[in-house]
Amino acid sequence: MGQHDKSHKILQANNDVFADIFNVLLFKGEEVIKEDSLFEASASSVFMDEKGKLREQFRDVSKYWGNTEVRIALCGIENQTSIDPDMPLRLFSYDGSAYKQQLIDEPNKSGQRYPVITIVLYFGSVPWERYRTLYDTFAEFPERLRPHVNNYKANVYEISFLSDKTVNLFNSDFRFIAEYFTQIHKKQEYKPSARDIRHPYPVFNFLAKATGEQFFEYAAKLPMPQTGGVKMTNIMDRLLNEGMEKGMEKGMEKGLLRGQFETLIKLVNQNIITVKQAAEQLGMSVAKFKSTAKKLALTI
Repeated sequence: MGQHDKSHKILQANNDVFADIFNVLLFKGEEVIKEDSLFEASASSVFMDEKGKLREQFRDVSKYWGNTEVRIALCGIENQTSIDPDMPLRLFSYDGSAYKQQLIDEPNKSGQRYPVITIVLYFGSVPWERYRTLYDTFAEFPERLRPHVNNYKANVYEISFLSDKTVNLFNSDFRFIAEYFTQIHKKQEYKPSARDIRHPYPVFNFLAKATGEQFFEYAAKLPMPQTGGVKMTNIMDRLLNEGMEKGMEKGMEKGLLRGQFETLIKLVNQNIITVKQAAEQLGMSVAKFKSTAKKLALTI
């Protein structure tokens, strides 16, 4: 997931999704943050580089928690598909700029400052074992200095490693994201729940960009309601009956046989479709499908 990719931002910018992520990961599912208590905050902040020039830096998603008169906190989300050794430094910079802004702005009507909370959602398959604190980023760090250096902490949540109990606490569309990554990590297959998707296009675009799976890319292009009334299980059936069939025909016309086989075999290996269904998509017998896959060095 690229640093400037917008797919994850579109999904997480929805207040119901944003609040749900914080409520589950920080408060164990308790509805502490209400979606109607969130309002937009600027994703950009300004800092001065070593040459004295002003530069902009961008958070992925950030929102104020409170109301237009009193701010309880500024909450931010950063997304990572790979481990960033400099993550504590990046977050320290983001949060420091937010506190600096409080010195520049007029105090809110309560006359009080407010905390800044930033969490990192990590979607990688390798555990994020290091680089969670400022100390972790230093190559050498004399022991005598430790009492005098604040050890800033990065709040990293490893989505692929969440427990089933935690995943089931999500009430928003982020549950589909968490289900996919945890299931693929633990079982190497994906069996979606039959829940309604509230924000269909953001969900499929998020999964398409984060996973690179053609299945989700096809799904994101299917006509469907803008909001609600869509189930992941129904989309899978529809994709097999409509979208995938058209995609296969187009691919065959262009000679993209291997690419289509790779897509179908992924679906077979994830137990989304059977070998027979995959073969039928290409108008082949099961035996022909298997032999062609073998020639292409693809494993079922």
